[in-house]
Amino acid sequence: MKKNNQMKPDNVAKRLWAFFIVLTMCITVQPVVPVKAQEAVQTAARTIYTEFKDGNSTHSGDGSYGNPYNLFEDAYAAAGNGDEISILGSGAFLNAEAAEPFIFDKSVTVNGNGNTFSNRKGGFILNTDVTFKNITLRFSNRLHDAIFANGHKLVLENVTCDSGFRYVDIFGGSLYENGKNMGNHPGSEAQILITGGGTNLGNIYAGSMNGTYDGKTQIVLAHVSGTQNGEIYASGALEPYVNQDDWFSTQEPDPPAADGQYTVSGDVEISLTGSDTKQVYGVSENHAGKTFLTIDTDQSYTGIPGISKVGNLTVKGGGTFAPAALDSCTVRLEGASAIDLSQMETPQVHSIVSADSAGNRLILGKEQKLNVTDTITGALTFETLNGRNGKSGIAEYGHTYLELGRAADTEVSFTPTDGQAGMTLERTSSGDGEIWKTSELSGDEPVAVKNVTVKKSCTFGECFKYYE
Repeated sequence: MKKNNQMKPDNVAKRLWAFFIVLTMCITVQPVVPVKAQEAVQTAARTIYTEFKDGNSTHSGDGSYGNPYNLFEDAYAAAGNGDEISILGSGAFLNAEAAEPFIFDKSVTVNGNGNTFSNRKGGFILNTDVTFKNITLRFSNRLHDAIFANGHKLVLENVTCDSGFRYVDIFGGSLYENGKNMGNHPGSEAQILITGGGTNLGNIYAGSMNGTYDGKTQIVLAHVSGTQNGEIYASGALEPYVNQDDWFSTQEPDPPAADGQYTVSGDVEISLTGSDTKQVYGVSENHAGKTFLTIDTDQSYTGIPGISKVGNLTVKGGGTFAPAALDSCTVRLEGASAIDLSQMETPQVHSIVSADSAGNRLILGKEQKLNVTDTITGALTFETLNGRNGKSGIAEYGHTYLELGRAADTEVSFTPTDGQAGMTLERTSSGDGEIWKTSELSGDEPVAVKNVTVKKSCTFGECFKYYE
């Protein structure tokens, strides 16, 4: 009798199960990559190279280091968000058939590597955040020769304007023509961040050109010491007339005229850290926003000839700020810092806030008086010019130095110079406010000698000495 070769059902099941286990062990399991990591790989930053060397209208190159794009517009067209456009030795060139602005709608970094960037377009407008660094700008077009942040973040790191070309103005807002915003995607939180010791630019405006700006603006200059940096305005501006038939003229056009009708709806924050500028202009009271200016310095700083219509001034960093002019505002002192008003003829502020328990100082000239329309808050030290080692300079006896509209909440400390050791600063009520004046000269107090004149050559006991 033949054996039955047909397997029993339980044997079939066992063999199928064993086969399944072996098959599972042979399968290569693919690792699971998070979605964000996949996106990061797909959008890894690239460097695209450009160098102008083949003519104004020649579209050549592939963007590699060995074969860079000839025209900047081709390099930009090939770039994506997060990419860097790197300018090689002969510089970059952006051609133009009309005076329209060039629109940056990708978040790129343009790295000049110390080379030039020649631009024939009518300015730059940002529709997103853009960084320019290590570039010498050569703007040829006289029509709206500016960079417009358009409510976005504009970083200028070691960027300057070449001699013989336009001074490039900077705007936190946008460019308007016939009432239309020339930028397609305006933001509402403009940031203008400028760094670099050799920076030379035009004026900086918080708002727009020829229109209003709906948003707030932050302007930061850090260690910018170029000798030709312009003025800072917390408003927009009106574009000057430019003959468009003569837009390649080498004559520098007038700067845009700051105009209060081109308002900034939000606050304007201006911060200067060891940086020079010609003037800072705030906004008038009819603007919705306010202007805040911060001076951060660890040394004596006189880099701003004047400050106008700034509502709030903060001095910090442990140095001394000495403005040549200052409208009435709230002055805040932080970090053992000082404000020196001795250059002003009739100094006046709204109030003084000393944010620390000690170390903040107010400095006036020997014969000055400061009018504080409101009051002084916090611990403040007063001294006259040329003080040293924690002591005041020479002060006048019986002289009113401070006049407050409302009584201060603390004592104003005063340490006289050694030659006026008995002098004090006395506090007296005056209506709703108070005055602070030095004590009168008493007969037994030493007198500080300012000048000594010796008449003729003689022995000490015979000389006549005249003291002032």
